[in-house]
Amino acid sequence: MKRGFRRSGLAVAVALASGLALTACNQVSEPAGGVGLAQASGTATVSAGVQTPTSRLDEKVRPSRYELELTVVPGEERFSGKAQIAVTLDQASKSLRLHGRELKINKAEAWLKDGTVLKGEWQNLSPTGLAELSFPQELPAGELSLRFEYDAPFNHTNEGLYRADYAGQPYAFTQFESIDARRAFPAFDEPGFKASFALSLVIKDEHKAVANTAQIGEEKLDKGMKRLRFAETPRISTYLAAFAVGDFDIVEGTPIAANSLRDKPIALRGVAAKGQGEKLKFALDTTAQLVENLEQYFGIAYPFGKLDLLAVPDFAAGAMENPGAITFRDTLLLIDDSASVSQKRSLISVNAHELAHQWFGDLVTMRWWTDIWLNEAFATWMGNKTAQGAYPEYDLASATQQGALWAMGEDARPNQRSIRQDITRDEDISGAFDGMTYSKGGGVLNMFEQFLGSDAFQKGVRAYMKQYAYGNASAEEFIASVADAAGKPELKAALDSYLRYNGLPLVSVKSECQDGKLSLTLSQARYQPLGTEFKDKPLWGVPFCAAAYIDGKATQACSLLKDGQGELAMDLARCPDAVMPNAGGAGYYRWQLDAQAQAGLMAQLQSLSKAEAIDAASSLSAAWRAGQIDQNTYLAAVPALAAHPAKEVWSMSTDDMTLMLERVAKPEERARLSDWLASQYRPLLNQLGTEPKDEDSADTRRARVMLSGFLAFDMMQPTELKRLADWGKAYTGFGGDGQWHKDAVPSDFAGQSTVAAALVHGEAFLKHAKTLLAKTDDGVLRGRLVGAIAMVREPALLAYAHELALDKGIRSNERMMLLFAPAHGAEVAPAHLEWLDQKFAKVLPLVSAGARDGMAAVFEGFCTKAERERLQQFAAAHGKDLPGYERPTASALEAIAQCQALVARQPALSLPSGGGQVLAK
Repeated sequence: MKRGFRRSGLAVAVALASGLALTACNQVSEPAGGVGLAQASGTATVSAGVQTPTSRLDEKVRPSRYELELTVVPGEERFSGKAQIAVTLDQASKSLRLHGRELKINKAEAWLKDGTVLKGEWQNLSPTGLAELSFPQELPAGELSLRFEYDAPFNHTNEGLYRADYAGQPYAFTQFESIDARRAFPAFDEPGFKASFALSLVIKDEHKAVANTAQIGEEKLDKGMKRLRFAETPRISTYLAAFAVGDFDIVEGTPIAANSLRDKPIALRGVAAKGQGEKLKFALDTTAQLVENLEQYFGIAYPFGKLDLLAVPDFAAGAMENPGAITFRDTLLLIDDSASVSQKRSLISVNAHELAHQWFGDLVTMRWWTDIWLNEAFATWMGNKTAQGAYPEYDLASATQQGALWAMGEDARPNQRSIRQDITRDEDISGAFDGMTYSKGGGVLNMFEQFLGSDAFQKGVRAYMKQYAYGNASAEEFIASVADAAGKPELKAALDSYLRYNGLPLVSVKSECQDGKLSLTLSQARYQPLGTEFKDKPLWGVPFCAAAYIDGKATQACSLLKDGQGELAMDLARCPDAVMPNAGGAGYYRWQLDAQAQAGLMAQLQSLSKAEAIDAASSLSAAWRAGQIDQNTYLAAVPALAAHPAKEVWSMSTDDMTLMLERVAKPEERARLSDWLASQYRPLLNQLGTEPKDEDSADTRRARVMLSGFLAFDMMQPTELKRLADWGKAYTGFGGDGQWHKDAVPSDFAGQSTVAAALVHGEAFLKHAKTLLAKTDDGVLRGRLVGAIAMVREPALLAYAHELALDKGIRSNERMMLLFAPAHGAEVAPAHLEWLDQKFAKVLPLVSAGARDGMAAVFEGFCTKAERERLQQFAAAHGKDLPGYERPTASALEAIAQCQALVARQPALSLPSGGGQVLAK
């Protein structure tokens, strides 16, 4: 599943308004001392004084096949079903446990091999769906069939089997990850219980249905209904079962041609709500190359026969890797002539991620949610690698590295979770879908691939996939496959250290050189930002690589830093001009040089590889947040960064500059700082031009948008803000005919312009936006309008977002934007928290179970003692209704403490004059 991750400031709403698939990501963390949060336990409370188990199911009862028939009419409030589950019991028992949530069980039976039928009694044991099925006599060991008849409500928060409307027509979709298959049918709803699925759907004559496999039969029924049968699936986990029902447009794509691994083509289709099919062409045209590249990497043909891509009008995540039936938020999948380059890039990136899952996650699945990183970290790394290889014009080469550098900031908190965190209760599963799993995990895989070499790493992956195909595996088995294939058993402990320990290493590098003989003395500690105190001092197995630069050319050497100390030597033609302590930029560690070596490295910034320059720029941020340099020293580096041609380099510091402006600078300093920063970055925008040109690359177009957004929204520069707002006014017909005019704005700026118009024109535009919202079903246009409403900067205007958030007619994914985006604005976040506190009883039922644990954590942008205390009060008051909230909330409180300490450490603002010489303190 593809999730998006939080950023500070207005960037959240602008990204959402631009039609990108971002979701509020749960960040799991343990309670910090003194915050008054309850420690997580191994049980869940149903009512006062009653404890119910949430432990894993007994593996002595194993399902092998599900036969399901569901009657699904999306316009109704409930659906019904019949389920037969073939199971094997290792020993006789009068009861067994499985899962079912919000199911009304009308009949439960056990059919024994000798023909005996035993009536079962169903009892719910926990609010997350654990149930017990009891019988009047023992079930014998061996094979038997469990049979159920039941009905259940359609879900209204995009979980399980849920309804979504488009253009007044109802549709039904499934989203079962992580533990929501149990909302649609009785199940052994854990990833370790793989089984085949034989599905039948009873639907209205005028409706169509799609599922994991191809339709193989249709039977006419009474009362305007029909029964569709689908081919039996291979063995998959319950969370990967999928189907959808409604009046769809189904568009046949060009079959993916046979190749050396596969003698048959793959049927490829796009599925969308009625009237939207024409927007599927870009997705269908760009899928085949991604599939073929993945097949060649794994050495295994696409495992699931056919491939459908489904555009879902209301979807909590970005996309979901259901085998053979991948679901996407419709704003991702549906691309028309007005689409921006960022929309196209996002689709290719997310599609590659979900397609990578067809092997890593679907074909081979983790045994338990503790190892969800095996799915998501690999798909993050592999998806970016595949997308870059297939479509290099969209420049995804550094996406994994950028994600890892973002994760380092989140990771530098004592209560942040590790990549591989034990999951002991259902309430903590959703919290495992966070930046540590996706971005840190992807970065760690990237680091070890670079250290081992791509061929050796690929060999290990192929061995792992072939050994565990259609089964389950663990982190230990993956690590062993890679280490054994590379012939380096010492890597097992090194990779395991990155999975087990939270936080990240800081490698201090002391360099000495004489007559071309370079010696690097290395020492490892834990990276620790200001305001943070770690109690433990782990040692990581760090794959350390350094590059020595002479006349712009690099010589590289690597070593595995295992014991906290080490040395690395190079024989060079002469002593180098600079040493880069993270050759290739893939290392998941921070590094520190002495002042002279740091100055020498930054003087060579233009000579470094792009990935190394990104890492060098990020190291300045890390040094500032750790108190190694102050804001004035950091600002002295900005001219050098802003002069770099790669947007990934100059943009690495923009979030920090925004933080300086909003939180560090005194009120009387802000205008001066804003104008100075604008003077450094505006020449880049002038060079690119403010409007697209026919000859622009995709990279240039994205750089132009990033610069415009930084100047307009973060620096609040009136020239750039007015330019965008004027476009937004014309685009939305504000002050004119009130109609959309898509040609009035360059496509790349459509999302930004809508937000800018709201900021400039205030309440009048918000009223206009609400009027437009009521007139359109287009997910992209709706997202732009909702994003504009969600990110106002005046507390008095929050009422527009709040009123809309409680509107039952709003889509669930739009509601999440309205509930969470205001938490990122320094001006409005305190007032938004007060509103959430007051309206908590009304808000809670509208938030999905998977998003509740992060409700308090989205306020991690707070930066004062009073704000921190207010968030603590909110968490203490409502924590009982937010299962799993403890860790993400504690991590957010740590982020606030870090911000407080950072602000307190800064001297008076002193802006550089001219130059921009970069020196280390």
